[in-house]
Amino acid sequence: MYTNLKVFKLQKVVAFAVVFVMTTTAFAQQNNKYLQADYSKSLEAIWDKKEVKDSKIIDDCESLEGWDYGALGKAELSSRYFKSGKTSIKLTSPAEYKDGSEYPIAYMERFMNGANIEKYNRIAVWIYAEHKNADFFYVSIEFKNDGKEKVPQRVRKAGKNYVKLETGKWNRVYWEIPSMPRDKVKAIAFVYTIKGKSFRGVGDEVSIYVDDFELQKVDADIDESWKVAPGKIAYSHNGYLPEFEKTALVNNVKAKEFSIVDVKSHKVVLSKKITAKNTRFGKFQLLDFSELKKEGRYKIVVGGLESKSFAIGKNIWEQSIWNNLNFWKAERCGQTVDGIHGNCHADVVCEHNGNKIVVNGGWHDAGDLTQMIYNTGDAVVAMLELASKVEKLNPKMYNAFVDEAKWGLDWMLKTRFEDGYRHTFGGMSKYTDGVMGTSDDIVFEAKNLPYDNFLSAMVLSNSALFFQESNPVLAQRCKEAAIEDWKFATEGITELNVELCGNATIASINLFNLTNNGKYKAKAIEWGDVLVESQQKEKTNWSVPLSGFFYKSPKHEQILRYNPIGMDQAPIIALNNLYKAFPENHDAKKWYNSLKLYVEYIKETSKLSNPFEMIPQSIYNVNEVHKPSVYGFNQSTLAKYKKYEDKEPMYVKQVENGLILGDGNYLKTFPVWYSHRGSAGIQLSQAKGLSVASKLVGDKAGQELAVKQLQWIVGRNPFAQSTVYGEGYDFPPMYFASSGPLVGALACGIQTFANRDIPNWPAAACYNYKEIWTHTTSRYLWLISEFIDVDLQ
Repeated sequence: MYTNLKVFKLQKVVAFAVVFVMTTTAFAQQNNKYLQADYSKSLEAIWDKKEVKDSKIIDDCESLEGWDYGALGKAELSSRYFKSGKTSIKLTSPAEYKDGSEYPIAYMERFMNGANIEKYNRIAVWIYAEHKNADFFYVSIEFKNDGKEKVPQRVRKAGKNYVKLETGKWNRVYWEIPSMPRDKVKAIAFVYTIKGKSFRGVGDEVSIYVDDFELQKVDADIDESWKVAPGKIAYSHNGYLPEFEKTALVNNVKAKEFSIVDVKSHKVVLSKKITAKNTRFGKFQLLDFSELKKEGRYKIVVGGLESKSFAIGKNIWEQSIWNNLNFWKAERCGQTVDGIHGNCHADVVCEHNGNKIVVNGGWHDAGDLTQMIYNTGDAVVAMLELASKVEKLNPKMYNAFVDEAKWGLDWMLKTRFEDGYRHTFGGMSKYTDGVMGTSDDIVFEAKNLPYDNFLSAMVLSNSALFFQESNPVLAQRCKEAAIEDWKFATEGITELNVELCGNATIASINLFNLTNNGKYKAKAIEWGDVLVESQQKEKTNWSVPLSGFFYKSPKHEQILRYNPIGMDQAPIIALNNLYKAFPENHDAKKWYNSLKLYVEYIKETSKLSNPFEMIPQSIYNVNEVHKPSVYGFNQSTLAKYKKYEDKEPMYVKQVENGLILGDGNYLKTFPVWYSHRGSAGIQLSQAKGLSVASKLVGDKAGQELAVKQLQWIVGRNPFAQSTVYGEGYDFPPMYFASSGPLVGALACGIQTFANRDIPNWPAAACYNYKEIWTHTTSRYLWLISEFIDVDLQ
């Protein structure tokens, strides 16, 4: 919410009003049972139907010849389950490992003896899964290539595909590999990474049965391009708001016109000429139907292509919101989640001065089971902001998100030691037995960091304002804790920078409104000045003159950026809230102008990613020296200090693949990155800030640009795929390793391969780009909340 709720008014914004219809959603119909994705709308359903133009059996699984397996597991021929012939090959491994806290890996691999298999571009295999302790589990298929390019690659994430297997049935598994190095394949392996048992007392073994292992040749999906995939239309699967721009994109269509067809009446409601667009990424064909404002369901027909149906309407994001809630409920830690895990992690603690706090609760963070304050805190804020906007028009949605926000808020409160120390980060990738004193216990050390305490103070003060009337006891707890955390954070400041001052300013405004204590107002204004002074005010003398971006501090030594956890919205929301809280202050004009500059900067740079208008990630200097964060929050995984000296050539190559600006500066559409790849969290954080600032300064074009970032997420991208699982069309399988496929989960996002700055979206489900994260999923919800404003006055 990041807002002063004491004086908060929901204002009607032209083209943004959404009247939530009081329909019974799929989520409500199932009485809080977890949603199942519509398989017919998935990318896997398309893979099932592809014509196989050529094939070659790797192994018919009637013999163990050519196979090897690791010491932990056991491979053998089995006649219990087989798809054809008389046998399959069975790999059995333990479901838990009791001799230590680390969980080993079981595998079996088929030797390929350096074969060149470039003729084929898909692996197909049948796998039967047997596990009495879970409804699903994951096995990775791994390539081992020893040719011109080696795989697997740890940094570039090539060569691994984590596939979900439903237990008690045969699973048809495909893996399209058009870009996979496969000129000298040593082996293809099946690997089971043991995650521990999510329920105690059952299922000590896991088995898979492999049969009919083959190579195939198909028309594989494009996995790297700025051009729209052949035979596809890039459009917003969720639809379009009535008063906003409505565009779609195609490539190499011979037709001169396109049509919009009403799905219900089957009538053509609009026919228009296709617009040719020449951009730095090549030639595109733009389909612009912005004048169509009548609510309904439509489809696009152009040159023999036809889209699936989409909506034009004011409530196009409603089902997205319910899907989003489905994700959060299923990611809950510390309680039984039916079909996913038991009451988990009761033996995970944080320690400080001999005291221990059990830190389960909140939400599992990602494809693994990590929990951290950075994502939990902002998720609570996003949920309460959404709730505040739907309270009167959709009480069911309001109550559901308030309830879920309280679950995360409880974790924020329980993980404090009340002397400035707290549990802030817990990296986990296994389930534990829940028994204190056994070998799988996990112990984290508490930290006292100004950034984390200001973030906590912001979230808790925001929550205190929200619950003042509806839950005064909870509000008081949040208020007192926020005051304490603000105090400890302030005492720990050694240097003022944008990273710190964003949430510090927001927390201070909230606390001023809770206490009327002038010290909070004074600090908010002081720290707001740091934000303003850290911004580039004058146009640069580069080939593309730019202003409005932020440096890390008033020293203007390094441009502010985040990777992989985007916090770009914090300084923008801080300045927005300053202007709204203290409009008569003599600095109010500075705050307003700063926001206006930021909007212009994002609009100007986004022109350079036409026709998709994806917000470019940042400006980089080829000689930039990166330093670790003063306060412990890692802004960038590329930091060029001792730990990353060996990666300097990668940094330079990635920067130089950006758009040349001059003086060694380049504009990068995607981040410079090494291990963490996936841009959605950064892109949506930028879009959140853009929308907030655009509303304040009355810039509709800025708001439309923010909406286009949502559209990119759900289909208006080069691959024409939705990157939200179970939403829209052609959504791919994702890396859900510990939680199973959750409708509403958002992947880390489209990445780039190697050092290029070109969208890359392989078929493989691998961390991090296809990994589900609470960070990206909360940012999606938070941005959607910008476009459901309703006038409740």
